[in-house]
This record gives sequence, structure tokens and C-alpha cells, in this order.
Amino acid sequence: MKKLSIQIFTFLLPLLSTFSQEPGWHILPNALYTPWRYDDLSFINEKTGWALYNTSFSGTNNGRVYKTTDGGNNWVMQMNVSNIGLRCVGFTDSLHGWIGTLGRMGALTGSPVMFRTTNGGITWDSVTFAAGGRPGGLCGISVLNSNHIFACGRVNSPTSITPPYFIKTTNGGLTWVTKDMSSYASMLIDCKFFSPDSGFVIGGVDTPVILNTKNIILFTSDGGENWVQRYSDAHISEWLWKVSFPSRNTGYCSINRVNNNTVDFIKTTNGGINWSRRSSPISAQNFSTQGIGFLNDNTGWIGGDINYTYKTTNGGLNWQEDNFGRYVNRIRFINDSIGYGAGSNMYKFTNEPIGIQPISTEIPNDFLLHQNYPNPFNPETKITFAIPDPSFVSIKIYNSIGEEIAVLADENLQSGSYSINWDAANFPSGIYIYKLTANDISVSKKMILIK
Repeated sequence: MKKLSIQIFTFLLPLLSTFSQEPGWHILPNALYTPWRYDDLSFINEKTGWALYNTSFSGTNNGRVYKTTDGGNNWVMQMNVSNIGLRCVGFTDSLHGWIGTLGRMGALTGSPVMFRTTNGGITWDSVTFAAGGRPGGLCGISVLNSNHIFACGRVNSPTSITPPYFIKTTNGGLTWVTKDMSSYASMLIDCKFFSPDSGFVIGGVDTPVILNTKNIILFTSDGGENWVQRYSDAHISEWLWKVSFPSRNTGYCSINRVNNNTVDFIKTTNGGINWSRRSSPISAQNFSTQGIGFLNDNTGWIGGDINYTYKTTNGGLNWQEDNFGRYVNRIRFINDSIGYGAGSNMYKFTNEPIGIQPISTEIPNDFLLHQNYPNPFNPETKITFAIPDPSFVSIKIYNSIGEEIAVLADENLQSGSYSINWDAANFPSGIYIYKLTANDISVSKKMILIK
């Protein structure tokens, strides 16, 4: 019997290794799809986190807050505001969190710049700032501990509209200290603090108008009272966007408004004392970098405002396509095996089974999309398909008038048969279309949701 068990295990080992998943990025299919993007996210552990949906690039400024308590498998909307762009979020624990907003262009004086929750996002209150110290908008939040939270902003903020501000609290958000940063920069977009005294803000400085903005990194060693310039360069019409420190010595900054066939970024290897500009050629044209995040000093990802993300495993010397998301604006790692990304969808870095699951590695003869089961369904259904050749696979859901409402998959797959579930709990009853595209082949089928 023991010999037979060993033989069976030996026979199954290749199949088990085929179905095992390497750590990688996956779409979280139950996060509400948006044609715009999720701007930021904050997780307090592997399971519990919040994400901000923002339509500020669609000509409107509407925002929503979503919360998950099961690692991104399901999301609940907690706030929906009109004409206010929700831009950045930070939580210190399961109850206390803050959201920075872009305010309302043309009506900055009366619009909320920051929201606060003390009950995990069930309710949100607008934060009041002292007269003369109210920021015009906040783009980046750095949570150090339960007492010390830092923020800065805003993007595209020439002093004719509002000066850029740095703000901080040392008592868990009960009161905020604010500082007008117009003598240092014209816009501030992200920040990172390592202690109550030491931290960085990044953005741009006009020379002398916004079309000539240059990159700038500022450092403080006294909690934001005074700042020194740690980096600037001669490039114009661009500014620094996001900062990522995988360790205390190694840090990276992405650059916005770089439209060419290279990945451009700023890097430090001595804790931010010195920074240098790096550039690596890629195949994409008109690539504009935004979100950036590193798993460790060498392995990281950088996202574009439209194009797919790129990955490096050697500290940015080389970058390769890693097609897991579009419009990626924020990447945060919880530990060395779990991370989350915010873009047109929510994404998770994990070796857990998420999204598409293999059914068989037997190479099919034809490209097949099967009828979903069950059908009609309420609220979850399974979609199965087969691809005869390695392909880049996209699975999208459309409503009855042809509007794209969900993206279930957008990734490279090997030959084989697969399945994926769609949870339509947030959608009304009706007829929906699911479309599978692999390389140059597309096929669609109807399904019926009845509640």
C-alpha cells in the first residue's frame, strides 16, 4: 500500500505543479469595475482595507469609498459624494482613517479637503482647519502610527488657485498643523515619513509657469518645520508622482508626463540623501508613468496612466511588460507575499487562487466559450472556456445597451481549459453579455440575471 501511494503521488506531481500558482498580480473580479480608476488604497492587514474610486479624469469629480474585510474578494460601498474628487486614504487601525480630497475647482473655500472616520468608514465627517491654514487639496497620505499622520497636496496647484500644503497630526487627528509650501514647490503629490521628524514630499516646481514644471524632492528632519531640496533636474513639463521605499535605504519615485518609449524614474540607495534619474527602454510608445511599488529593493512594478504595467527584478536596470492592469495609480505591499494595486480595477499580488482557475491542461482543439452555468442565475455564475494556444485573454461583461460594466480577466494564459466566476450582487436583473477575447479571436454569449 505504501508503494502504491508513492506511485500515485509521483503520477500526480506534474499535474499538481501545473495547477500551483506562483505569486503574481490578479484582478479582483468582485471589485466594482470603473472606466476611470481607483486612485488610492489603504490596508491595515492582509484582509481589511479601503479603496477610493475617483472620476476626476472624466470631467467630473465624484468619489466613492469601498471596504473589504476578506482580502478583496468582496467590497462594500461606504461613501458616495458628488463633485468632490477623493484622492488619498490612510488608516491607522480598523476604526480610524482619513481621506484627502481635491476639493472643488472654483469653489475650494467651501469644499471638504479631508474626511475622517472613527468607526471603520460607517460614517465620515469633514475635518476643519484653522483660518489661514486650510489646504486647497490633498494628494498623498503617509501613516506612521496611531498618532502621527502626514499629508500633502495638491496636484496642479499654482499659487493663483491655492498654494501647496504639508499637514501633520501628532495626536491621532484631533488637531492638524499646516504649512504653506509655496516657497519650496508649486505642487505636492505624495509623501513618505520614517519617523515623527524625518520624511519626504515629492512633486514639482514651476519655472515660472505650470507647463515648465520640474521634478522636486524635499526632505525634513524636524517634522516639517523646515525643508531642504534633495533632488531637482532640468527636465520640464513633468513632475514626480508616487514614492515607494521598499527599505529604509532604497527608494523610488515615478515621474508623470513622460511620454516616450522608456521607463523614467528617480532612485536612491542611501536613504534619500542622494537621488539619481534612471531610464530604461521599453517597447511601448507614449508610456506615462504614475503608480509605483516595490516588493523588495530589486523587484517592483510601475504603472502607466493608460498602458499596462512594467516589472523589474534588478532594481530598475531593465523593465518588462507585466500585463496585470491599466491606469495603475497606487501599489502597496502588506508583506513579502501580499500586495494591492489600484487602477481601472482593484488588483492583488498573491499566490492564492483568484479569478481564472485551470480546469485542464489538456490542449483543446478549438477556441471555445461555453454557456455560463447556472443560467439564469442569482447572483453568481460560472464561465468556462478553452484556448488552444497561449494567449492574452480578456473577459468583459456588458449590459443590455452595450456598456462595459466589468472586467473579469486581462492576463496571459497557457493553452488549456479554464473557469471564472462572476458575482453580480451589485447589478440589477436583466440580460448581460460576456465576451472572451484571446489574441485576434472574440466570441460573446448572453446570460440572464434574475433577482
